[in-house]
Amino acid sequence: KKLNNNYLYKKNYNENYIFNNVELVNVPCDSGKLISINDFKNINDLNIDVELLLIKTGYENYRIEDKYWNDNPGLSSELASYFRTRFKKLRCIGFDFI
Repeated sequence: KKLNNNYLYKKNYNENYIFNNVELVNVPCDSGKLISINDFKNINDLNIDVELLLIKTGYENYRIEDKYWNDNPGLSSELASYFRTRFKKLRCIGFDFI
């Protein structure tokens, strides 16, 4: 493709990693637990067209502690069906725990 001044550029990114609808939700956790549908029931303002969902638990605050590695939160398997049904355009989920 051509840009101004006839410079050519090479598309060096994957369009699958470009998100136009990004949402950040807070799901506080201070111990390892499975994040479930119930944690999302009270979050009513999520854009139905969300493509990238970022889940902030606050667990990054424990990164230098053993519990970050040994007692971290996770996502329950039921969330997969819930997200697929409710957010048809969701392609990626990020979170602050391992």
